[in-house]
Amino acid sequence: MNKNKILLFMFSFIVIGVYAIVNYYLTSSVENQSNIIEYINKDLESKYEALLDEQNINYNRDVLGCKVIERNIYNFFDEIIINKGSSEGIEKGMAVINSKGLVGVINKTFSHTSYVDLITNGDLSISVKVNNSYGILKNGHITNIVNYSDIDEGTPIYTSGLTKVVEGIKVGDVRKVSLDKYQLEKIIDVDIIPLENLNFVFVITGD
Repeated sequence: MNKNKILLFMFSFIVIGVYAIVNYYLTSSVENQSNIIEYINKDLESKYEALLDEQNINYNRDVLGCKVIERNIYNFFDEIIINKGSSEGIEKGMAVINSKGLVGVINKTFSHTSYVDLITNGDLSISVKVNNSYGILKNGHITNIVNYSDIDEGTPIYTSGLTKVVEGIKVGDVRKVSLDKYQLEKIIDVDIIPLENLNFVFVITGD
């Protein structure tokens, strides 16, 4: 094999190798791009459906639409941060809702962001009403309801309006009814409204 043939062979080998590498890279890039586009489309579709869902809200009160900008995995059921704050008229104690019901209560505000204590937050107490009985919801349980109150499993639970949180917002349904150790008060376990997929929420800013 003469020198020219050797050089031609080596050149061909290099070209084929480079082509294989480039082709692999391009194919991989296309696949990656396709996966990214698919992920983005699914994410946008999910957010769009959530936004459509929120349009069903009708509490006949002034509300301010907000986007959830942060939800820490370590306090997933305790707190969210929204993209509106005191400059938009949000104040501590205001109710935060979605189409399902009460999401939480404003705990702290800054100019353009606010921290929301979710109703699953163990430090948050909410005055609620079950049928004609009033009680306190905390940590997924309702207390301070007298024994003679007639309450069945599956009964819807709403805010009472006895605090800054307005009346008539659903917080969940009765899961189980039991009595305290003195047989004087009912203890109600609550199925809280779903809080897993929170992309958009609304703050009730007025009556």
